[in-house]
Amino acid sequence: MLNYSSILFLLLALLYTLVPASESQARTNSFSASISIREGYDSNPERALEHQEEDLTTTVSPSFDFTSQGRRDNISISYAPGLQYSEDEDNSGRSHSSYADEHHLLIGVERTFWQNFQLSLSEAFILTNDPYLQEYYSETPGERGIVSEDVEQRTFWTNAATVSLGWNYSQGSNLTLSYANHVYEQEDDAFEGDYERHNPSINLEQRLSPKWSTTISYGHSKAKFEEASAQETDDPNIPEAGRPADIENNDAAFGIYFTPTQHTAFLINGSYGNNKFEEALGEDPENDYEVYNGQIGWRQTLGHSIGFELSAGQSTVDWDTDSRPNEDAFSYEGEITKTMDRGSISFGGRGGFEDLYYNGTNDGLSRFWLLETALDYQLQQQLTVNLSGSYRNDTFPSRDEEGNDIKEDLVQVGLGFSYDINRWSSLQLRYSFRQSETDEDSNNDESDDKYDVHRLFLEVRISKEIWRW
Repeated sequence: MLNYSSILFLLLALLYTLVPASESQARTNSFSASISIREGYDSNPERALEHQEEDLTTTVSPSFDFTSQGRRDNISISYAPGLQYSEDEDNSGRSHSSYADEHHLLIGVERTFWQNFQLSLSEAFILTNDPYLQEYYSETPGERGIVSEDVEQRTFWTNAATVSLGWNYSQGSNLTLSYANHVYEQEDDAFEGDYERHNPSINLEQRLSPKWSTTISYGHSKAKFEEASAQETDDPNIPEAGRPADIENNDAAFGIYFTPTQHTAFLINGSYGNNKFEEALGEDPENDYEVYNGQIGWRQTLGHSIGFELSAGQSTVDWDTDSRPNEDAFSYEGEITKTMDRGSISFGGRGGFEDLYYNGTNDGLSRFWLLETALDYQLQQQLTVNLSGSYRNDTFPSRDEEGNDIKEDLVQVGLGFSYDINRWSSLQLRYSFRQSETDEDSNNDESDDKYDVHRLFLEVRISKEIWRW
């Protein structure tokens, strides 16, 4: 694969050539370093249905952060290598130990030109065997992150590079051109799901009047999945050789917004998307489809502490073959949030259709609904608690060999405590629970697959700013 990180570094160097000398001399720079030690427990690292093994890990990870801020630009670079020692015990009582390294490199750049143009670049390279630990993969309830919850711990690397150019041509109106490149690759070639995805897009936000505005967007993506080793699979969308179809996608959307008061807004939006499968499935048009979605919505704030938003409508999947009936779903998204003196609490949910081709298992199209809640509260000046929970139901149309739907239920609960020992050190304790259940045939309860995962982490972190100039 091409090294898009090298291209971004060249762009970063180009940015500095565009900064006048007078501005580069008036910069604020900072260099910080930290080290963390994390003890972890996983009740089911292999995501096994039975004969589950437990896993204990110790991870030592230093990190280095550099920030530089000028009058018209910001630059941040963060690198955190890590060494993990793992010890597990199988069903026979025998212990096994292993070492694994991980690397996390994050780069972000923002540069303003001529007051109305802004160029943004970001780069995230991660090599790890445990995506669930990383904030940018999200422990947020309901969020599947970069890989499916059904994937056991395995070593993989991912690279996400984005570049965007925005033009603010009038008050409340701007045009943004973006390009994103995502790579996901597993160390073991026997697993399918590796891909490289290119995604250019354009977005226009136009203010029509003080109370009316509109948005129009279009995006195109093309993902190439790598060939995996030959393996057996129950997924009809994946050939016996383990090679999934490459995917080409087009998405277009629009929105109209009416804001009669400072605290009230109404909206109408719609979207259209199509997915076309090439190579392995290109000769079978029954896998290609189009998605139509329309919603109306309402946003409201009550005083300074309560806000809610709700939108609802209809989504339809139109398969390109007459042998498969169209799929309909109630499409909705809503959330109510209350802000308190020491924290916030929220309740929400969403549903409709979602593409899950890029989660490490190539799950495909899902008709889903989700309910979630979260609480963040500062118990004391140095002690904060986080509590979260969610329930998600997915239905994958015509996924098994007989053309029946596959249904999945996912329950997630999280509890975390964060304690600031002093200015430079902190202590974190986090517990998470996941329960996943899959029903491949609603008429046969014996086909249900179900497993639980309990995870517990204790982390001590010491950090300090080393140099500021």
